[in-house]
Amino acid sequence: MNIKDLEDNVTNDISNVIDKIKIDTDADGNDIYQVITDAVKDSYPDNGVIYVNDAFNIITSSAWPSAENVDFTGMTSSLDCLMQEANNAYMIAYDEHLSEISHELAEEIMEMINKAVELGFEGDFEISDSTIYGWEAHNYETNEGTCVWSDEEAPYAYNPSLLEGELWAIEKTVGPMTIGAAWYPEK
Repeated sequence: MNIKDLEDNVTNDISNVIDKIKIDTDADGNDIYQVITDAVKDSYPDNGVIYVNDAFNIITSSAWPSAENVDFTGMTSSLDCLMQEANNAYMIAYDEHLSEISHELAEEIMEMINKAVELGFEGDFEISDSTIYGWEAHNYETNEGTCVWSDEEAPYAYNPSLLEGELWAIEKTVGPMTIGAAWYPEK
C-alpha cells in the first residue's frame, strides 16, 4: 500500500456516500466540509490496514506520517504492535487527506452555490455520481467550471438554453460528484 492507494481509497469512500450528502443554498463552506467528512467517517469508521505486508510498507516508508503515542496495551506479539502502529499511521494520513479533499470540494461547491443564488435559486441541490443535465447543451460555463442553463442576457452567454424549454439549471462536477439544481425562474 502506498499514499496513492490511500488517496484513491478516500476518493472512493466519498463517491460511495454521495447519496448521504445533502446540500442546500443555506450551507456555507464549513457546513459542506462537515457534511462530507461526517458522511465518510460514519460509513467507513474502521477503514485501515489488514495485510501484514501493507503494515510493514507503511511503517518503513518515510512517505507515511509517524504514528505517535500508539497504545500497545493488550498487544501480545510484535505483529500485533506492527499492525496497531500501521493502522494509526494509516488513519492519520486518511484523516489528513479526507480533510484536504473535503476542503477543496467545499470551496468548489460554494462557488456553485453562490452562482445559483445569484441566478435566483434557493433550495436543495441534487447530487449524483454522474452528470445530471448533461444531455442538454448548456448556455455558458463560469470560469470556475459551473455549467448554466438559462436565458440570461449577458455578454458571456452563448445563446438561451433552457432545460425542457423552460427550466433554468446549474451543474458542476466536483471531484467524484456532480451537484446541480433545476428551477423555474421568477420573471
